[in-house]
Amino acid sequence: MNADGWQPIDSAPKDGTDVLIYHQSRTSDSIIVIAQWTDDGMDSYHWCDAVAIYEPTHWQPLPDPPEAKS
Repeated sequence: MNADGWQPIDSAPKDGTDVLIYHQSRTSDSIIVIAQWTDDGMDSYHWCDAVAIYEPTHWQPLPDPPEAKS
C-alpha cells in the first residue's frame, strides 16, 4: 500500500464492496469515483450510475463517514 492509501487495482475486493477507484483519463484529468466490482460478463468496475471504467489502476477503501453532531 502507498503512504497515501492507494493500492494496486489487482488487490481490490471483488465481492460488491464499494471502494474508491482511480482512473487516469486520456482526454481529461484523473477520475476518482465510488465503484464496485460488478460481474456483468465484462468483468469491469462500474460507477454508481453504471458507466463502466475499464482501466482503473488503483483503489482504496472508503473513508469512515463523519460523526454526527448532537
